[in-house]
Amino acid sequence: MTFLPAAANSGIRFRRVDLEGKPEIEARVENVIENNRSTTLAKGNTRIHTVEHVLATFAGYGISNAVVELDANEPPIADGSAREYCKMIETAGIVAQDERREPYAISAPLELEMGETLMTLFPD
Repeated sequence: MTFLPAAANSGIRFRRVDLEGKPEIEARVENVIENNRSTTLAKGNTRIHTVEHVLATFAGYGISNAVVELDANEPPIADGSAREYCKMIETAGIVAQDERREPYAISAPLELEMGETLMTLFPD
């Protein structure tokens, strides 16, 4: 697995370098196809499993633009935490981008319902 910088406002993308054409999947909610005990992203026939620790690491460091290259269908598990991913970022360093990041703002309530679980987000 390799973390690469990405252009401003391009988001987080996972790239499968082991597959022909090196397909990419954006880390966007519409690409989540499964989240039972782990998160799986998919686009077409390409899937990437167990992305939550990588995404949590980026969120913790405030990284919003990156390409994650993988030569398998999931990031290395290591010790089961984000510790090794944090070490990778601390070793490589973080570079601020010149363009301002536009925060996501909601104008109306959003609801997500899965089985008996309901989550609602309200504008404030």
